[in-house]
Amino acid sequence: RQHLTQSNILRYRHYIRTMGCCKNVIASLVCTAVLCGAGVAAYMYGPWNKDNDSGSEETTTTLTAKSSTCKNCCNGLESNCDLPIDQVTWAMVHNAMSSEYDSFYAANNDLSLEKALVAGYRGLMLDSCLCNGDTIVDVIQDFVTGNDEDTEENAEEQYLGFCHGTCGAGSRKPETVLNNIKTFLDVNPNEVLILEFEVGEGTLELLYEAINDSGLEKYVLRDEENDGTVTTWPTLQQLISSNRRLLLFAHNGGMESCETSTCPEGIFYTYDHFR
Repeated sequence: RQHLTQSNILRYRHYIRTMGCCKNVIASLVCTAVLCGAGVAAYMYGPWNKDNDSGSEETTTTLTAKSSTCKNCCNGLESNCDLPIDQVTWAMVHNAMSSEYDSFYAANNDLSLEKALVAGYRGLMLDSCLCNGDTIVDVIQDFVTGNDEDTEENAEEQYLGFCHGTCGAGSRKPETVLNNIKTFLDVNPNEVLILEFEVGEGTLELLYEAINDSGLEKYVLRDEENDGTVTTWPTLQQLISSNRRLLLFAHNGGMESCETSTCPEGIFYTYDHFR
């Protein structure tokens, strides 16, 4: 009996040492994973990569729609042409600017919005933000320290970007995105697009200026009264024939119902038309 008790004690000591070793191994693996993740984030989004918009201005070749071979089609189908636009199904990309292709952290999409247009998507949802050059490392540091206020110095450096939540996790240059959309419309005369903007605070005027500077204005559909209201939508063929093949919708950031307030010219308030 004495021998059995001593044996149990030895087994218990061995068990304790083994468990301690396992805990150390697990802790080491967790630390290694955290360090690897931090290293990847630092490499991709560190201060040496302040502008993480990998997107560039596309060419007419790379932005030619797959449906371009059908000369009598409207957005890929002949049966679409005589339909009012509110009776057509629109394939849209949510948070279209956010993609792994464009090096967004925790991206919503694998491929870029330009590739989505070529593949057949005809609606893009974009978020406008005020950026100040912060990276994901800055965002994490601010979160840890509780510093979520922009300094006066940062405020002076702010610029418009398309981001999801924070520019530090990835952003696209509006001039690049909007110029590529214009090129797509230039080379695909039978395609009609919808852009829906979630307007970030303080970005509405900058967004409007960016749209005008891009040259997209010539494609933008305007209602008859030019006040953001509409009673009867045109057909896709009518939009193609008039070359007004871009519909702009927006919400938040100062956008209100065009039925009760003055909307920026050519931009419809989203929730006047989408329920």
